[in-house]
Amino acid sequence: MFDLHHCQARQCVSQIESLAKANRQLKFVFVSISNGAVFANQVMELLPPELAAQTFSIELGPPFWHGLLSCENNLIFNNEGADPLTTGEVEIVLASLLEGIRNLLTGWVKGKNHRLEEVWHIPDHDYIWDEIEPTVLDFLDRRVIQCTTANP
Repeated sequence: MFDLHHCQARQCVSQIESLAKANRQLKFVFVSISNGAVFANQVMELLPPELAAQTFSIELGPPFWHGLLSCENNLIFNNEGADPLTTGEVEIVLASLLEGIRNLLTGWVKGKNHRLEEVWHIPDHDYIWDEIEPTVLDFLDRRVIQCTTANP
């Protein structure tokens, strides 16, 4: 949550390098949401240029506190500016966090053992497939499939 996965990002880059050495034709696609988008973005930042050209990232709602790598191989969604986690609307994020903690404690009192991520909901931090599908498919077609066909 606080951008503390640099070691795992470096390990992922090493794994991608190993796979790419074994098969130069491979393309890599990350699909991630929220903090996972930060991880995918960090991997993209760490990739050497030759691997960056064959790696793609679809990032849904990355948190505002991480500066994002913006390049042609990254597709970043923020619900058209409505996602408060991406746009940095701290008051909305904190209010939803407090509500999540309340829900967690209420569940605990009732004997339910929820995790915070199960009861914490940030408004407009949902990404509905029917709404993003055309953009995702266009990105995959333009960047992954056509680039692969043009540069086998």
